[in-house]
Amino acid sequence: MLQHSEPTVAFACNAALLAAITTSSLYNRSQRGERSHCTKSDFEEFRAALNKEILDEDCKDTSKSDIYVVSMDIQKFKTTNAKFGYDCGDIILNKISNELIFDNNIKASCRLSADVFYFVILTENSDSLRKKIASLIENIAKRVPSLNGEKLKLSVGYCNHSWHIDDMSCTDAVSSLISHADIARIFSKKNNTLIEEYRNEYGENAVEKLSLEYDLEQSIEKGEISVLYQPKVSIKTGLIEGVEALCRWTHNEKGLISPAFFIPLAEESGYVNKIGEYVIYKAIADLADIHKRTGTNISMAINVSIKQFETNQGLDLKRQIFDTCDMYKIPHNKIQLEITETTAAKDLNKVVSQLEYFKGEGFGISLDDFGVGHSSLFRLKSLPLSQVKIDRAFVIDRTDTGQALLQNIQDISRTIDVEVVAEGVETAEQFQTVKSLGCDYIQGFLVSKPIKVDKLISMIKKGKIDLDAIGS
Repeated sequence: MLQHSEPTVAFACNAALLAAITTSSLYNRSQRGERSHCTKSDFEEFRAALNKEILDEDCKDTSKSDIYVVSMDIQKFKTTNAKFGYDCGDIILNKISNELIFDNNIKASCRLSADVFYFVILTENSDSLRKKIASLIENIAKRVPSLNGEKLKLSVGYCNHSWHIDDMSCTDAVSSLISHADIARIFSKKNNTLIEEYRNEYGENAVEKLSLEYDLEQSIEKGEISVLYQPKVSIKTGLIEGVEALCRWTHNEKGLISPAFFIPLAEESGYVNKIGEYVIYKAIADLADIHKRTGTNISMAINVSIKQFETNQGLDLKRQIFDTCDMYKIPHNKIQLEITETTAAKDLNKVVSQLEYFKGEGFGISLDDFGVGHSSLFRLKSLPLSQVKIDRAFVIDRTDTGQALLQNIQDISRTIDVEVVAEGVETAEQFQTVKSLGCDYIQGFLVSKPIKVDKLISMIKKGKIDLDAIGS
């Protein structure tokens, strides 16, 4: 149910209303002989209109106005669609389109896709522009009812046309203005500001990042996301007793994208929940296949972002893990949730509470990359851990200080009674060091790089690995 106050209006999202609003939204000033506005699919028409404004202003002897391109979207619009239905979402989009069409300050507008709108305003300076945008947002808020008390929130970015661009055609200027406005809008979300102006210091790679963010959203449907597995070998038995599921993105055009880049990008954009759900399903399904084909009972570590614990209070994450374990009949104690940076949590106590719940249900909790970043004794004490993974930076550090720190981490882990995995072990010397310290498992290129599930199954079937032989 959509609700509004002053006066209170309640209406259903029915087909008749949607049709009426849609019809209204397609009526624009071009039909009344005034300046044209684009409908949702007319992005090229919008580009042409913007190009004309630039040419017209450039031809004037003096210019009293700057041209501003504005990019605007609805925060958490996918959540709105999920909660209230696509019909209600379409009503909101069409009401915003109408407001852009009939705003006298706006020279041209369009909706490119989903909930992203573009429009052009000519005004004296950025202060004047901000006032006009604020007025527009206020008018939109009046026309779009609240959704069960949740108010519509917008992210807005803008960029102005420079009158002193050398060696640049109008077409280039149009593309640059639109992409820079998009970048400013993304920074509006990132900085939690309503309106953000494009700045050069956002960096040249921001355009590529913007493009990759869109590609990342489509990556699962395109079959670009895969899951590889890296074995964890028991130093005592030489057997593969666990594996870590590692997400990989192979872009159809750009090739392999580093996880160090796309995982933070997924967290910033919110796509980490969608990708995380895919990895959970794939990893648990593959674990069931591994158990069946090898006759072993190894465990699977799955990396989980703090964002997944925070989204919908972690309910989606719990549903995904419990339902998939039930589907494939995987015991909870064969799944480890691997977390990295808990300092990023908005409310650490809530995250800890969820981790305690998972541990109480039999799941293992592993802390990855311990010893770097904001790692501390407090984190070890506060988290319900069953395992810590020593960061490879300590494993490869051969200095006396590095070795002393490695020993201290090992001692601390023993004090709180958790298993210790030395990750990033690549050489015989490194293996002998972590073995002498009493680490429980090793993980790294010395044993195997991340591999596909079929190759992993072949490795497991071969049985015990002679670690002393490869580590000598």
